[in-house]
Formats: sequence, structure tokens, C-alpha cells
Amino acid sequence: MAKPYEDWLHEIEEPFEAEDFEKALDLIDQAIEEYPDDSELFALRGDAEWALDDVISAQESYQEAVRIEPNSSEFLGALSRIHFALCDFFGATRYAKEALKFDGSAEALDVLSRLAERSGRIAESDKLALRAHQIDDETFNLPFRMEENEFREAANEALEALPERFLTAIRDGNVAILVEPFPQEEILIEEAPPFDPTILGLYRGVPLPERDAGDPGLPDVIHIFQHNIERVAMNREDLVREITITVYHELGHFFGLDEDQLADLDLA
Repeated sequence: MAKPYEDWLHEIEEPFEAEDFEKALDLIDQAIEEYPDDSELFALRGDAEWALDDVISAQESYQEAVRIEPNSSEFLGALSRIHFALCDFFGATRYAKEALKFDGSAEALDVLSRLAERSGRIAESDKLALRAHQIDDETFNLPFRMEENEFREAANEALEALPERFLTAIRDGNVAILVEPFPQEEILIEEAPPFDPTILGLYRGVPLPERDAGDPGLPDVIHIFQHNIERVAMNREDLVREITITVYHELGHFFGLDEDQLADLDLA
């Protein structure tokens, strides 16, 4: 006899709240065996896989949710976000526009805003961001825009405030810091799956522990992405703080730290 559907949802909710996504996935798969045509269960599976950074599996789960419930703006909006994360900008546009046919999906509006931003259509991007913010102001901030020269001044302010030992490491380690509007696609797809286009910064180079002694090689690069940082900042003070945290994070990679180690230092 199948367990009541509501009991499954209640049981799945607990590991989600505890951020035990592996356990949540196990329960969801058990529930899907009993309710194989339930779109919500596939969406929950996609959410758990997304939380575990398994973006490809999340894409497959949400595609199944959309197959079952093709008119769900929520599922279509989530699928647009996943395609955007995978640098499939055509697919992201398609699913976002499809989502908006049925309802005001904040997620779809945010994706379209970011796509417009990447094309240099900042006024259009900000209008879409405002619509997303009006629907869900807890998840989607209004970008705190700055002129390029103002942002560079803020970035310089953040760098000058770094401890001397870090500034020395940047100089001696032959590390260049570049401020760019957003991550270019050719950089994002260097990894498989690709880097998420919403990243605030990126370190590219050879970490110190992996270098040959006496061979500086080409300069390593820490990229700082202006438009992405503007989206997580409420004001100039926030923006300078986010730049500082981003530089610390990417310097951590330069020193050979992985994401888990950076998370332990509150720099994830």
C-alpha cells in the first residue's frame, strides 16, 4: 500500500530544512516510485540536485517536471535558471519567455534581466530586474549600479584595505586583478560543467602549491565581475565588502584552498 502523498512531502521537508540533501534525494526517489507522474516530486529532486551542485541532474529532473506539467511557470522559470547556469543562453531565453506566458515568474524575469545585461542592454535589464524584485524582493535585489570608473575606485579601495601580507602575495605571486563587466562565455566553458555566469569572481592560474620553484610563468588572474557584484550589493558599502570577500575567496584558490576549505573560513 502506497504511503499517503502528504506524508511523503512532510518526510522530505525535514532533510531539506536540515540541508541534508542526500537524504532528501533518497526519500524523493522512494516517493517517485509510488507517484511516478507527480511533477512536484521531480521539481523537489531538481532542487536537491541543484543544492548539491549537480546541475546536469537538476536539469533532467526539471525537464521531467515540465513534461508532466508543461504550463507551470515555476518549473519553466527554474529550468531557465538551470540552462543559464549551464551557459545555454538560447535555452535559458526560450524557457524564461515560455514561463512568462503563464504567470509572472520572478526567476524567469531575473534570467532575462541577466541576459539583457550580458548584451549591454542595461536599461532593459534594470526594468526586468525591477519586475522580478516586485514579485519576490527577498530573493531578487535591485542591482546597485555604478559607472565603470566608480566601480574601479571601489575595487581599488577594497584592495588597498587588504592586509599587507596579501598585497605582498599578489605582487610576489605575479597575480593580476582584472575588473570586467561580466564573465565571458569562453572563460565560463573552460570547465565542464561550466562555471555559473552569476559568479562574482574567478581565479585562473597555477596555485602556489603546484608551481615550480623559480618559474613565475604567465601572470595569474583574479577576475572581478562588476555587474554580478552589483546584484548582491544594496549600497556602496555593501559593494566594497563584496569585492573584498570575492578577492579573499579567489586568493584562497591562489593559495591552493578548495571550496570546502574556503567555506570553513566563511569565504565561500
